[in-house]
Amino acid sequence: SSIGALYWDLSKKEKNPQKKHTLLKKVYSCSNNALKLNPNDPSHHIGLAALHTESEFAKALGISYPESLRQAFFHYQKAIEINPNDPYYHINLAILYSEREFASSDKEYYENFNLAFAKMKNAFDLNPTPDGYDVFFWVITQIPNDQAQKVFNHLSDKTKKIIAEMYENELMRNTYRENFSHGFKKTKFWQIFLGNYLNSPQNKN
Repeated sequence: SSIGALYWDLSKKEKNPQKKHTLLKKVYSCSNNALKLNPNDPSHHIGLAALHTESEFAKALGISYPESLRQAFFHYQKAIEINPNDPYYHINLAILYSEREFASSDKEYYENFNLAFAKMKNAFDLNPTPDGYDVFFWVITQIPNDQAQKVFNHLSDKTKKIIAEMYENELMRNTYRENFSHGFKKTKFWQIFLGNYLNSPQNKN
């Protein structure tokens, strides 16, 4: 709502933590009321999900940041259920899967990259443009160099194949710009992926 947006803008400018939290609670109330009035509007779910990805918002509600991210997940899923054809909803969910705080363990964190790549592929299939291609490879930039080998080890063969097929799409590779995925080819993960999968004799065969 416009009132909720006003409270949001005010919260961004407010320096006093207590006043900021009060404003954020009002944003939450407005967003919830909007959802109750029109539960089948995916934009309301996206709005609430976006709020829940803000750590300061979690503090305002008195919940942990991981719990807030789980609430974001619920709303992103609902938005996709209502409108599965919006690529940006899939992108938002992919971003969430790449968050360390969203996972309850290191193993889950590594495995969640399978879901992140899958959701980005869904988004690309819905919007097969150079920008969609670029956003897909953004995921790689979110993999910490010191965790790259472990993430690679937890990727399924299906995920590795998706990454390889996306990269080998010459039309997109020759037309996209690294606006989102800048530097992904210099990451530790990409070096591992090239050496252990993309350029491996087994894959070439």
